[in-house]
Amino acid sequence: PGKLIFPVQKGVDWKGMVAEQNFDALAKVSGCDLLTQAPEIAAWVCSVAPGKRLTIGNYTYLDGALHVQIAVACDCIMQRLCAERKDTAVAFLGTPTDAHVVTRGAAEAAVTAHEKAPFWMKLWEAAGVLQQNKPRTVG
Repeated sequence: PGKLIFPVQKGVDWKGMVAEQNFDALAKVSGCDLLTQAPEIAAWVCSVAPGKRLTIGNYTYLDGALHVQIAVACDCIMQRLCAERKDTAVAFLGTPTDAHVVTRGAAEAAVTAHEKAPFWMKLWEAAGVLQQNKPRTVG
């Protein structure tokens, strides 16, 4: 359980829209533009839910050069939030192209977890639905 917090335009009676269950109208005045409003978004995110721990995630994608731009914008927003609120949790959506450095202990724990996986997981692995992560050594 948790709360999803999102921005709405200033001066909008969003509480009235929620009370009336007018979610179409609410959708039209909600949101922001990561590419053009990153500083404003960072300031807003830092101000919400004072005294509570926030989790911020980056689940964005655009094609080509726009992807780099939106990734930088998100990184700047997340960096500011983490600097101002030290207990912030950060989340990312992993993809098959992501590579992560892990400690030897973490790699060994993954092997142990795979060996102790429940029977239904082993069935899915045998059917090709699941696949064991395998360590790669680079360099």
